[in-house]
Amino acid sequence: MSKTRVRDGGVVPHDAPFIVEAFDSTIPHLAAIGSGEMWGSLFSEKEGFVEETADDVKKSEAYRTTEEGEALRIFVAEVDVEPAVAPFPHSAAECPGLRYRTVDDGTRMLSVGAAFIRDNWLPGHVESQFHVDAIRAELEGKAGFVYIDVLVSDFRTGHHRKGAGEALLRRAVEYGLEKGMKALYVDAWAGNEEKLVR
Repeated sequence: MSKTRVRDGGVVPHDAPFIVEAFDSTIPHLAAIGSGEMWGSLFSEKEGFVEETADDVKKSEAYRTTEEGEALRIFVAEVDVEPAVAPFPHSAAECPGLRYRTVDDGTRMLSVGAAFIRDNWLPGHVESQFHVDAIRAELEGKAGFVYIDVLVSDFRTGHHRKGAGEALLRRAVEYGLEKGMKALYVDAWAGNEEKLVR
């Protein structure tokens, strides 16, 4: 099995479409395990999502290169694949739109996952839980942390995506340490009897 590598998002032109496609690829899987209501319909069909994702990729690249603007970093997980290899169990014809790039040494890389990491930021659904004493005590007014806003893998890539989440989490920790942060936070959907967090 190929080793998962993590690179900066925004350095390859297809990163924004890849992220949208990865989100879309999760919908059938979530429905199959009883968690379909987590995200509902395809992201590519949600008003503004494609444009917002493209904008986030631009913001991430701007922050990476200038450290100015919104403190957002996007990382993309990828694996090296043989030129003729299509992800199992699908053929290339069944999986249109998989995102590849060829690096300087000729290695072909397949994008398999992405993470959005934000500095000193909390989403509204977490802030809305500040009525819970433990959450408020831990997070209200806190700084010096990174938050994993998004962690998604592309289900179309089959077995190639195995290890993408772990590699992206490891990179989020490294990024936080590089920035001198003291904590990393992530949350998960609690629906479907919390099966996604077990």
